[in-house]
Amino acid sequence: MKRLLRMFIFSAFALYITSLWNEGFIIKFEIYSLLVLILAIVLLYYIVKPLTKIILFPLNILTFGLVSLAVYCFLFYIIASQSSVIIINSWIFHGGSYLGVNLAKMNISYVQNIVLSSLSVSFIISLLEKIL
Repeated sequence: MKRLLRMFIFSAFALYITSLWNEGFIIKFEIYSLLVLILAIVLLYYIVKPLTKIILFPLNILTFGLVSLAVYCFLFYIIASQSSVIIINSWIFHGGSYLGVNLAKMNISYVQNIVLSSLSVSFIISLLEKIL
């Protein structure tokens, strides 16, 4: 129970942080719908993710994990498209520079934004699980 509660909090935090940096990832703060969405993400990470690791193990070895990435992005797309809380749009990244690394201005399409959002939420949840 403690583990599920932690995952619930981590998922909520990951969605919030992703909505801060990603202009095309918009969250409507409707309490009931948001709780259902976070619960769906928790179930995705505790039920579906381990099953896909087992089932897709041979393909992951051959493709160096690209099949898992595609499956997770597709599952995130299904959750986001069925939810009325998340809106995913294309957007323009205005570029930036940090420590001598320059990123040019670019258009982020709808599909690219789904991949970016999925990676961001997954990375933040994994990072929080390892740290805490």
